[in-house]
Amino acid sequence: MRTDKLLSIDRRTFVRFAFDRNDGLRSLATGLAVLAWLLIGIGFFCLFAGLTKDTEVMVLSSPIFFVLGILLFIWRSSIRHQADSLDYQLMAAFPDWRELIAREG
Repeated sequence: MRTDKLLSIDRRTFVRFAFDRNDGLRSLATGLAVLAWLLIGIGFFCLFAGLTKDTEVMVLSSPIFFVLGILLFIWRSSIRHQADSLDYQLMAAFPDWRELIAREG
């Protein structure tokens, strides 16, 4: 956020915006998990289809999909960890975070 924008918003808006942004990171992590499972499924398809039809290119390309899927799972866990640590930092910086979120208006 830019400095002028930070000066123009109140604490409640800042806390809500930060928690929403961290929830967006968690949504991104969930999407990465779906994409990782999709890549692993494509890898299995390439492996079995390649073995059935004796297509070496499909068999040799399947480890690429497996590795990409595993890398996405690793990236997903680091993004989730980042969102959790940002939430903890926000809770430590604003001890009244529950009241700031619960307040109407």
